[in-house]
This record gives sequence, structure tokens and C-alpha cells, in this order.
Amino acid sequence: SAIVWAGGDCHNAMKPGVMDFGVSNRAFFTDLDTRVESADEYPLATEILGEMEGDFLVMGWHSYCKDYEHTFTTLASSHGGRVHGLNTNPNLSFMTHVKLPANYTFKNNHSPGLEWERPEQRESSRSDSSSSYAV
Repeated sequence: SAIVWAGGDCHNAMKPGVMDFGVSNRAFFTDLDTRVESADEYPLATEILGEMEGDFLVMGWHSYCKDYEHTFTTLASSHGGRVHGLNTNPNLSFMTHVKLPANYTFKNNHSPGLEWERPEQRESSRSDSSSSYAV
């Protein structure tokens, strides 16, 4: 089961990147306030999450203008939900269907790709040549 929290940025901005995934998976959409103090919206939010079955996924993010990260994640986890909290994740419905080659192995490049010096080495480089220094 999946539910999409259609929150994120405030006011006139919306980044609906994860919405396509929700539509393609027939998820339920909401943007209810997750603060306990919200007498109008919190009871319905906790009721909806309480009725989700098994290990469920909460996609999207809370509304920055209404509530907080900790109230959103606490509410989801208190009902056994996992949060994939990136409301700007574009084309996820397409990307889930991209098949990797059978022999594909992910390799993480831990190197930043630039040669760098420790700060103390930079200081000595500057004193040797005031016109340039190593990055």
C-alpha cells in the first residue's frame, strides 16, 4: 500500500515530482496537517494511516507552512509506515520500469574527483608562492 503526502514548499510553489508515481500506483493523496494540535486535520491523518495495512510506504513530504518534519515522520512511523520523503523525485513511475543489465554491479566512487590538500598543506603552499595555491 502507498499513500502520497502532497506537501513541500509553501505558497504558490509546488514540486509534484512524486505525484506521477502515486498516480501510476493508484495511491491515496493527502496533505493533512500532522501536528497533534491541529484539531481539524490530525485526527483524520492518524485515522487514515492507522487503516493502512502491513508495511506501507508514505511518499512525498509534509507541508512546510503547516507542520514539521518530526511530526510527519513520527505520525507515519507510529503506524508502521516508512517514509520516502522526497516530493521532488521526478519520473519515478518511469524509472521503476528501467531494467538494469543482468551483470550490472553498482560501484560507488568515493573519491571527490579533485586532488586536494589538507588545510595545513595549503598554508605552506601559499607561503611558498603567494600568487597561487593548490585546490
